[in-house]
Amino acid sequence: SLGIPSRPQWRGDIQESVAGFERRIKESLRIPAMQKEFARPWSERACSVLPASGSGSEAQWAAVLAWSAVEALGELLDSRNSAQAAVKLFDALKLREAMAEAFARLGMEGEERWRVAARVRTVFANEAWLPGARRSTRSPYSWLHDPDVAWLINVHEYEGIRYFNKEAYECLLWWMALPALARIAEGPAFDQSQVADVESQLKLRIDAAESAGYQLMALFELGEKRPTKEAPQPVTGDEPLVVKET
Repeated sequence: SLGIPSRPQWRGDIQESVAGFERRIKESLRIPAMQKEFARPWSERACSVLPASGSGSEAQWAAVLAWSAVEALGELLDSRNSAQAAVKLFDALKLREAMAEAFARLGMEGEERWRVAARVRTVFANEAWLPGARRSTRSPYSWLHDPDVAWLINVHEYEGIRYFNKEAYECLLWWMALPALARIAEGPAFDQSQVADVESQLKLRIDAAESAGYQLMALFELGEKRPTKEAPQPVTGDEPLVVKET
């Protein structure tokens, strides 16, 4: 009645799921060291959502732990479609509420604890659009249709045009790069070509948002008209008003 799959529907292997969980945690512990492999220093937005220089905050590691745990649950339910399975279980088990309560114990206040929980779900609900994921022929910005994403990047309307917040958008982009960064950390040495690819995709999407004037529909149109590897050209003329957080 709660949407939780019955016992026969769980097709994964418990030992493999646990091993995968432990492996992702070990990989994530190497992410702070990966920072120096990027051509440009990580922005303040990147460092606010990912464990960067130093050891990272308790809240950041709690978010990484939650992501890894949900990934393990998805693999246990259906190892072939773990992302879809993870979203199903996230909703059926009401993990959003449970995570928000846990994050509150680590000092997260107000909406921030709900934002972190929403970010965890967003990674699995939009697997095809993550930085570092396999290329898609569809617009690389289709994931912005997700209601959680719209809330996380503060989509709002001004004079009939829908805008989104620059800083919140960049925070979410960097968080969505977590699975790719963890995969890069698998080997004994960081693969420079993979690091460069993730950095390039992040920059492309950040630059495209700026070129679109942080207008939601303009960003969609830009993604549909241009190849994914081509950097969008800056717009000219007066820029529209963009409401930003203070």
